[in-house]
Amino acid sequence: MIDIISEPAGAPARRMSARPGAKVRLLQTAVVLAALVCAAAARAAQCPTPAAAPPPWPHLAEVDRIADKALARVPMSGLSIAVMRDDKLVHAAGYGKASLELDVPATPQTVYGIGSVTKQFTAAAILRLVERGELRLEDDLRKHIPDYDTGGRVITIRQLLDHTSGIRNMTTIQPLMADRSMDVTRGQVFGWLSRTPLDFEPGERYLYNNSGYWLLGAVIEKLAGEPYDTAIERLLLEPLCLQSTRYNVPGEIVPHRAAGHVREGGRFLNAPPNSPTRPYASGALISSVLDLVAWQRALFGGEVLSAESLKLMTTPGRLNDGKPTSYGLGVAVTNFRGHRKIAHPGGIVGFSSFLAYYPDERLVIAVLTNTMGVEMRSEVEERIAGLLLPAAAGSAVDATGQRRRTRQ
Repeated sequence: MIDIISEPAGAPARRMSARPGAKVRLLQTAVVLAALVCAAAARAAQCPTPAAAPPPWPHLAEVDRIADKALARVPMSGLSIAVMRDDKLVHAAGYGKASLELDVPATPQTVYGIGSVTKQFTAAAILRLVERGELRLEDDLRKHIPDYDTGGRVITIRQLLDHTSGIRNMTTIQPLMADRSMDVTRGQVFGWLSRTPLDFEPGERYLYNNSGYWLLGAVIEKLAGEPYDTAIERLLLEPLCLQSTRYNVPGEIVPHRAAGHVREGGRFLNAPPNSPTRPYASGALISSVLDLVAWQRALFGGEVLSAESLKLMTTPGRLNDGKPTSYGLGVAVTNFRGHRKIAHPGGIVGFSSFLAYYPDERLVIAVLTNTMGVEMRSEVEERIAGLLLPAAAGSAVDATGQRRRTRQ
């Protein structure tokens, strides 16, 4: 017998058993909750124990100086950096504040909005579905999302992935940006996108945009038979034990979550609300630098995709006329000082990010900050890379490593 409320002395007894079925429902709920707790505990037990702190690194003081200068120069409220070399974590640290209001320091465990770095996860999920034979990169979008009006044009899954679809970037469509705190529905987004003229015919040009990845999220939901967030968790996050990475739900309690900030009039302010339904599969994930370097190790170590799929992901796309672009499937494909570089910047309300992988050196650098619109994120990454990667012979890149960047 389960008593919910203790009654005052002399009061008529009120027990849950007085309501038919209540006791059964409570027991069923308790069983379900216990099962969920046990499942979570089992998953945690299967995940590797967090690595011990890395040994002293020769470049530690130099990275600290880079971070401190960046915090003061922009300025930024907080910053976390992780560096992995040859699958070994050689540096992980936080600088500044994860929350200015609460005076909480940033750490390697701090969780930030990662913005467009989310696209790597979305692209990987699509490629997993390709490997299972559930879709092809050359499929017409309408095959999987028949209620999206393409105006009679064939727009392929590949063109959504490599930004050659011609669909207008949703961040430039006023109704989608009017009140970012409000949720948007699939029908609203489909309507706004399909009613907006294309920027160019599919495959004719490359133009970075978020709309294609929003639509890819809908494709994932259709084929997986579940919401995007749970599909990403099941396909990628749980198997890889990325416990700090998840779809951003503002109301959830997230351990180590940073507060997002913006700069106005020379002072920091709390970032305004931003519904995750707007960035969705193009930018709504949150993560830590430790999870992001672990993600890169798994992705490029063959734990996520086949060698064939990984090659597709990291090969620059081609336009209808055969000319290559600088973007693969969810990643920018470029170089730094003559070294091959696979990377992506990210920016979302309150946060900025940069994630880079140098395949020939097996070097990963993750930079996350809780200040919006910080271009310094890429400069921080390049300055750290510059400590480790000498300019290759014949490199056309200047000493600062400045090159054309992929927009977020």
